[in-house]
Amino acid sequence: MTRAVDSGYVDAARESGLLRTVAGRSYVAGAYTDAVTGRRQVLVEYADHGLVEDPALLAELTGVLVAGHDDADGLLMRTGPWVELPRPWRTQVTYVRLAGGSPSDVDLAASAADVDFEVTTAGPEHDPLVLGWLERAFHAAGDEIEADVAATDAATAARSVLEQRGRVSLLVWHRGEPVGHATLLCAAHDEVTGTDFVELVDSLVEPVVDVRAATTALTAAAGEHAAGLGLPLFGNVVHPVGDSSGKAERVLASLRRRGWRVSHRYWFAPLGSR
Repeated sequence: MTRAVDSGYVDAARESGLLRTVAGRSYVAGAYTDAVTGRRQVLVEYADHGLVEDPALLAELTGVLVAGHDDADGLLMRTGPWVELPRPWRTQVTYVRLAGGSPSDVDLAASAADVDFEVTTAGPEHDPLVLGWLERAFHAAGDEIEADVAATDAATAARSVLEQRGRVSLLVWHRGEPVGHATLLCAAHDEVTGTDFVELVDSLVEPVVDVRAATTALTAAAGEHAAGLGLPLFGNVVHPVGDSSGKAERVLASLRRRGWRVSHRYWFAPLGSR
């Protein structure tokens, strides 16, 4: 189920001058530079359903955005889970929400427990290990969307995650060695819907063990941590550019079977293609 836009968000956007209209329908957009890739984008955080579901209105909105941001490399738009935008738009990131308490989650957690894995909370002594995994995640995400990520930028982004308020990293151990992590931001807030949540920023398991089982153990622990805080757990799936093999959709299908539901998507359109 998709949450409605928060009235406080709309009021704040109006006061800041970011709330505008096309054909009488509202949207919120502004310039945005990705701190990791350096891409200069126009971020459409919110657009009335009618603007994105009507091809003519979407084209009109796109024209307005392009005209107002000549120096941007592309457009990045948030939509509901049901929306399918036409080319040149492509899905860049899908956000998913764990529907807690589903039988599939319980079954998967039980199967993971049969394997010799233990999940613990990382301490300060594990920061270098977690930093390394986070840096790899930023490089991998950049590769998937065909964006160059400098080593210094990946390191800065990883350090920023580590220093976030409410950050918790979980480690999965096998035979006394840490083989992977799940890093959570437990003070996350979605301004558009007004939702407080726990964000699963990254999960990585080294391929020296059963990756699926270890990942299941981490996800189960992350879900339990979020539930203990009384908050929903969100994660994301990056869609590789030119994903002809359907890798991202297979991942999403697997997540749905495990009790996850699509919350919203971000679509990207390079301005050079207009």
